[in-house]
Amino acid sequence: MTSSKLISLLRTLSKTERNRFALYLNSPLYTKKKLLSDFFMFLNRKAFGKPEKIPTRESAFRHLFPHKKFDDLRIRHLMEELLIQLENFITINLVQANEFYFHFTMLQHARRKELNKHVGSGMVFLENSLEKKSFRNAEYFYNRFLLEAEKSKQASSQEERISGTDLESVNNPLDNFYIITKLKYVCEMMNERQILSGENKLLLMDEILSHLEKNPDSYENVPVMHIYYLIFLTLKNSGDTSNYFKLKKMLFQQSGFAEQEEEREIFTYIQNYCIRKINAGDENFLNELFEIYKHVLDKKIIFKEGFLSPWDYKNIVVISLRLSEFSWTENFIEHYKNFILSAYRENAWIYNMAKLRFHQKDFHSTLQFLQKVNYEDVFYSLDSKTTLLKTYYELKDIVGVSSVCESFSAYLRRNRLVSQQHKTNYKNFIHLTRLLSDCRSNGKPALEIVRNRIQETTQVADSNWLKEKVGEMGGGG
Repeated sequence: MTSSKLISLLRTLSKTERNRFALYLNSPLYTKKKLLSDFFMFLNRKAFGKPEKIPTRESAFRHLFPHKKFDDLRIRHLMEELLIQLENFITINLVQANEFYFHFTMLQHARRKELNKHVGSGMVFLENSLEKKSFRNAEYFYNRFLLEAEKSKQASSQEERISGTDLESVNNPLDNFYIITKLKYVCEMMNERQILSGENKLLLMDEILSHLEKNPDSYENVPVMHIYYLIFLTLKNSGDTSNYFKLKKMLFQQSGFAEQEEEREIFTYIQNYCIRKINAGDENFLNELFEIYKHVLDKKIIFKEGFLSPWDYKNIVVISLRLSEFSWTENFIEHYKNFILSAYRENAWIYNMAKLRFHQKDFHSTLQFLQKVNYEDVFYSLDSKTTLLKTYYELKDIVGVSSVCESFSAYLRRNRLVSQQHKTNYKNFIHLTRLLSDCRSNGKPALEIVRNRIQETTQVADSNWLKEKVGEMGGGG
């Protein structure tokens, strides 16, 4: 039962939601089957702890039918019935939670039943609800279109004359919704490299772009449309940085143009643009990316449900360390660890403190932190072992270098979660670091051989560090 749809959906409910679902199952309005309520109460006690504690179908059947022989088909039918009731319960709650959709559905019902007083008050309520929205995103324009279309239907049912202006009020928000949504998904496709120069022509895309180019006033008063248009231009003409800087300026100046989740997705576009520029060798974009990270932290755009992802935490540390912002980095690590989910907090803090101490060349402190890293996560394991090998190299600890090379190589051989490409990159890094360590006793001729090896090896982790170490030993870069 552990992997069933019923259990996986049940385990997403909060304690409050579980209590409400129990009341729902006891209501004759929704189900008259007491057995379903008993089944849920059994699962409510057993299914929300550790996965291995989730009851089996056999134990559930014994609880519900203590004097009967196990019937797998019957318990499966009960699971299916309970799942249907749970899905209905969640749907009802979602509809009730969406204020606009809830009242709009009532408005439609009132119009169809010719309840004109209800229609009038419903329209006023929805109008006020829309105007209170602090942002004008695609959802806003879609809801505006629905309301204006409903007004038009009501006027038609009352045999009122519908003017061109009235119909324009229906059409305009529909146009805005369509253009924003079209641009949004085209940008997503471009970001995923699914659209390349001239390939995969999209219906009406050329017409939309031509319209926006000829009518800038059509988007300048709709910030989110303007933003997606600039994202499109930035992705389409990646070599021209002017669109990126226009986009960044607008994002930094605007606030409340979309809900937090969409805002976070939009900022991801300019973060990825900076990363691509950095990977292409433009170091100026390190500062750009650092500035963006500081902005999304300050505005709390980067947070998800109040928490900071350990991967975002790590990425911010990586960029700030590349800029040698040691004081800022330490303050960030200490302050923002409290915003990481408790399950990941300690390991994320230890790992990033190790990275900070390594960049500060406090290698003994680095070793102390690395000894505490939990290596269950593949990423932490690979990167921590890499840092450990580099630390022993910096300490000129030949025995330590040799030991880590052996254990790291064994880890790569055993671990099936590491892709072949990553294995190759890390194997080459281990081999070249070992050769580099040996050069300290083998002299300059050996160093020249290693330098050439590093230059010739295309698949290698942390190649910049290897080149830096060769340069320090007088072997060029």
